[in-house]
Amino acid sequence: MPVRSKVAASMDLVERSERRQSMEIVPLRSDPQPEHARHVCNMCGKPSEITICDECSERLRMEALARKKHEEQGARTRASARTRAGARAGAGARSRACASYP
Repeated sequence: MPVRSKVAASMDLVERSERRQSMEIVPLRSDPQPEHARHVCNMCGKPSEITICDECSERLRMEALARKKHEEQGARTRASARTRAGARAGAGARSRACASYP
């Protein structure tokens, strides 16, 4: 490591302090975001002040409702099919059991 004289080190300090004094102090803006930053919807990319615009929010609600109805309808169809199959199997077993009695 090169050895620096005390004079050279003090000159560096003087230069740095002069630079600091000559620096222009700019007050912070009330809006800390850069000029190029824009607010956009995360779904469609259109300008919007909120994360998801009203149009996309409504579309998401409608899709979720349609999916829920479809799943419920499928669950009802499967449950009724099981009930019908169980009723048919149970009726056959009862008729065979009754046929074996005198």
